[in-house]
Amino acid sequence: MAKLSFYKVNALPGSPVADAVYFVANSGIAETYVTDSSGTAKQVGNSAMIEAKIAAALADHDETVVVADITARDALSPAKNLTVWVLDASDDGTVTSGAALYLYQETGDTWHKLAEAEAMDISGHSHSNLTQLDKVGEDGDGDLTYDSEPVVRFETADW
Repeated sequence: MAKLSFYKVNALPGSPVADAVYFVANSGIAETYVTDSSGTAKQVGNSAMIEAKIAAALADHDETVVVADITARDALSPAKNLTVWVLDASDDGTVTSGAALYLYQETGDTWHKLAEAEAMDISGHSHSNLTQLDKVGEDGDGDLTYDSEPVVRFETADW
């Protein structure tokens, strides 16, 4: 079994180490990358895809408005492309609870949901890889373990 190394850095190195997780500070946000056995880094999640979709949707963006709920959003009469942050989007059947960001597209006279911030029931949350996640823990000193084995800790960039 390969040991997994963790790095906290300000930039992803040109030649990442194999079997590693990199936490990268990037202009006020943090990104996570995982490398395979050859050292090829893959970004965790799909933030690049989301950013591209939002950028394309907002290319003709004119204004952003914050409203209380879907009723307030639907009461708007936008005459141009508009983004609306709906604080309580629970009246949208695709949102369980929480807020959502919508784009009004003038050419189609339609609302498109771009993102949502749903409330999450932690006790009901599950993962397809729960067996692996359950192997992550800590020892008596509070140090990270995986499958009861200590995880090597590296001191890198201070952020």
